[in-house]
Amino acid sequence: LPGRGNLVRDGGWPNCDPAGDPEGGSSIENGGRVDMDVAVQQRGRRRWARRTGRSAPDRLSGLVADLEVPACVVDAQGFVVAANSSLKTLLGFENDDLAGRPLSAAADSYFQRDAMGALFQAQSDRHQVTARSVHRITSEALWTRWDFSLIRDAKGRPEVALGLVEDLTGRIHADSHVRILQYLIAAAGRARDTEELLRAAVQVICHFTGCDLGQIWIPEGDVLVCSPLHYSHGYALEGVRRASQGATQRAGEGLPGAAWISDEAAVSERVDDDMASDRAAPLWRAGVLEVVAVPIKTVSGVVAVFELFVTSDRAAFDRISLISKVAIELGQLLERRTLNDALRLSEERFRSVADSAVDAIVSADSDGCVLTWNRGAEQMFGWKAEEVAGRHLTVIIPERFRSAHVAGLARVAASGNSKLAGTVVELSAVHRDGHEFPIELSIGMWEAHGARGFSGVIRDISERKQAQDAVAQAAREVERTNAELETLIYTASHDLKSPMVSVLGYLDYLKVDYGEQLGDEGGRYLQRMTDCTLYMQRLISDLMELSRVGRLEANIVDLDLQSLAETLVDEIGAAHPDVTFHVRGLPVISADPLAFRQLLTNLVENAVVHGKRRDLTVLISSRVLADQSVELLVRDNGQGIPPQYRELVFGVFERLDGASGGPRSGTGMGLAICKKITEQFGGQISIAGTSGTEVRVLLPAAMIRHLHPAAISPAATVVDVLAGTTNGKEVPA
Repeated sequence: LPGRGNLVRDGGWPNCDPAGDPEGGSSIENGGRVDMDVAVQQRGRRRWARRTGRSAPDRLSGLVADLEVPACVVDAQGFVVAANSSLKTLLGFENDDLAGRPLSAAADSYFQRDAMGALFQAQSDRHQVTARSVHRITSEALWTRWDFSLIRDAKGRPEVALGLVEDLTGRIHADSHVRILQYLIAAAGRARDTEELLRAAVQVICHFTGCDLGQIWIPEGDVLVCSPLHYSHGYALEGVRRASQGATQRAGEGLPGAAWISDEAAVSERVDDDMASDRAAPLWRAGVLEVVAVPIKTVSGVVAVFELFVTSDRAAFDRISLISKVAIELGQLLERRTLNDALRLSEERFRSVADSAVDAIVSADSDGCVLTWNRGAEQMFGWKAEEVAGRHLTVIIPERFRSAHVAGLARVAASGNSKLAGTVVELSAVHRDGHEFPIELSIGMWEAHGARGFSGVIRDISERKQAQDAVAQAAREVERTNAELETLIYTASHDLKSPMVSVLGYLDYLKVDYGEQLGDEGGRYLQRMTDCTLYMQRLISDLMELSRVGRLEANIVDLDLQSLAETLVDEIGAAHPDVTFHVRGLPVISADPLAFRQLLTNLVENAVVHGKRRDLTVLISSRVLADQSVELLVRDNGQGIPPQYRELVFGVFERLDGASGGPRSGTGMGLAICKKITEQFGGQISIAGTSGTEVRVLLPAAMIRHLHPAAISPAATVVDVLAGTTNGKEVPA
């Protein structure tokens, strides 16, 4: 068949070379000698042609009609002698005959001159040419390759040419698509940011699709804004550019707005079209034939709209399909670029934070080899990042722990779990110079692209350890000093109490034996001496009580404060018959009975001793607060404590009545003991009240076991209780 080899110059019989080499066709001329077998074949063929009376065009027309590939026969003037149905379908001549028409009707005019000159003037046996055609019905651009073979008559003169046609349109489009994509990928690699990539993309698209101007619209809120990013070929469309610069369009307005809202390419082929009418005058003056708007989409939506202006015939290229495909791939490139930019920014921020951190931040792969090493690690371990990169982490692990570290990595590799991940541990590390120091390590495990790695934050805790050792040493010293002080107090108590007892005894003897001789004034002196000696005994006893608070082991049990307070009131009331006591609504708490007995005793005795009123009333109650904690209240209607002294009275030896040393005076340590007891169980103590004294002891909610039904509500006050009833008795107002 034609195309499998060159035709011999013998009247049009094809050379059936079994090798099928396009350049392997035989000729009867071979270095001036005649191959006799070939000459015999040629004479037979010529006799057959004369006997049948058929010319070469007639013989080839029947052959072409039976071919499945597009084919035709043309004469020396470039007119089509015959064309088969496949060629007619390819070029859109189904309803019209191609025969009798010049080749320029099927392709560009230069194609006809080129082909006919090479075949019939230069008499080349074969000539191939690629042509651009236009489909007769759809007006779509076609790219075809024509392979012509020259057919000679019996005398070897050029007679006609046989042409086989191949449709290259799909291949040309695919090649253009690939080339655009290659340029876009290269531009994405060079671009420093998204704007630079968009500018390069619009230039590449305009270059390959024959667009004269390309500009970019960027979504800003609910409008599109024509950005400064654009590409222009020449100056013909400067008016269009000026009319577009800085303009805005809402969704659905104009061609870019239509593409934005539809997520598809929008096309306007007339400058007076509604979608292009906003710039109709500059478009008409520039000779624009077509405007294309294509959205660039990522997973987050449309990030830009390309608007492209064409001044050449649309049939020159199928732009819409190609631009739409490129827009999809550009969106993917932008998405990857955005992710890469975000990743790079995240890495830069992490590197900045890591480098500015005082702590060491280190990451390693699953084999324990160092991946990252910040400045904190350089300062802590003495290794530079470039020196330790790729080395095993055992470089900072003491020799005695390295085997356990390697075994731990193997265990994590096998199980995929790390016991240390998400925890903070204290370990020992080794400096480059060989000295060891304590560290605190918090480690995390991560996976990326199927690979597992570790990241750790390491803190040098040498100073903390030194401080802890110093605190421990100080605590041991304080404990030793307290023990010595306690021994001293007990010793002093024992040594001082005995002389006090003796002094009191001798004072009694003087009073009995020599009272008359001393007289009234001498008796007053003896009584004063007795009171001072008793005060000294109480002072020694209070000092011992203060030293015991917090030192003796607490016995925490469920303690009914209501029963405890009633017992204390009975004991204290026997010594103070003029005082009225009321106990109301005390809870059951979890506490040490001895500590709370001492606390309540000191508070009630303070109220009795310092009330300075014959008809004194003392109320012991509780109040529930909003956070479920409870206030223990000891209220009296005595003389009260001035506000400026309410903090001072909790100090040791602080008294408002002065150091009188009288029989009813205090030692100034009762409230100090109460404060120390309160602080031991995490509570607070304070003094309030405008008429009388109200001492408030805050009991944390964790201590409360049961509330008494008669507890004061959060909205009630102690005055309300004093005006009501308690324990079934009427309370004086």
